[in-house]
Amino acid sequence: MLNFLKKESNMTYTENGALTYSTTKSHCLDLFATIGALRQAQAAEIQNRFWSAWAEDPNTAFRLLFFARDIRGGLGERRVFRIILKEMAQITPDVIIRHIPYIAEYGRFDDLLVLLDTPCQTQMLQYLQKQLQQDIKDMQAKKESISLLAKWLPSVNASNKETVKMAKKV
Repeated sequence: MLNFLKKESNMTYTENGALTYSTTKSHCLDLFATIGALRQAQAAEIQNRFWSAWAEDPNTAFRLLFFARDIRGGLGERRVFRIILKEMAQITPDVIIRHIPYIAEYGRFDDLLVLLDTPCQTQMLQYLQKQLQQDIKDMQAKKESISLLAKWLPSVNASNKETVKMAKKV
């Protein structure tokens, strides 16, 4: 009887009215199935789903985070990625610090700006400085491949006050 009640409570309806399971009973699989649909979700819901998956399997949850952001082979979800990244920088800064170079590789350089005012800020700014110095060297050497860092850096000449504030910090 208890198994029947558990199975019944796991049932719901799709947008088209079809009967379906409300969960796969795996937080990582549930996150994989829904992370692309969380674009309009509240930050708390996004964080709760991610941390549930993290508790189940941190490695898989972290890979799902980068899959969600991957602009080439993933979903390209910027908002979801940034919400989780900012919270992870507060809770698990060591994990984020180790992966700073991959943030721009899978997304954009401005994704790194969510690390301002977090325990990861210093390492992020050092990474940006190193990349900018490399870009200057490459430009002077007339190399064709220069990163897009300068494109995504905030400008002190922007009309948005938050952008100007970020630019001054950078």
